[in-house]
Amino acid sequence: MRFKAVLGGDYPLGDETQRRKTYAVQVKGTEARFLTIIEPYEETGVIRGAEATNQDSLRVELLDGRVQEIVLKNMTGTGRDIAVEITETKDGRVSRAETTGVPASVAASSSTTRAANR
Repeated sequence: MRFKAVLGGDYPLGDETQRRKTYAVQVKGTEARFLTIIEPYEETGVIRGAEATNQDSLRVELLDGRVQEIVLKNMTGTGRDIAVEITETKDGRVSRAETTGVPASVAASSSTTRAANR
């Protein structure tokens, strides 16, 4: 499922310099995921666009033609075995790949726990 929104507003009308600006939305559900990209830059940004391809992955297109696929793994559970995989391509060829994960001792402990719970 994909949700995309652009929000804008000017409320309350008039001089609002002394007021906190907030926007709130309330929905009922059992789970939500928010994937956010923060692009710090001083002069010019390098991101052309970004899209959540599913609940655990992002596709980020850069102005120079590179594409970064970011995959989040093991987002449910204790959080001890969360991992991130980033693959960057240009013209269909992988230019770099990176994986962050958990120490082997934690991963082994998590797989033992998962096997015991089956």
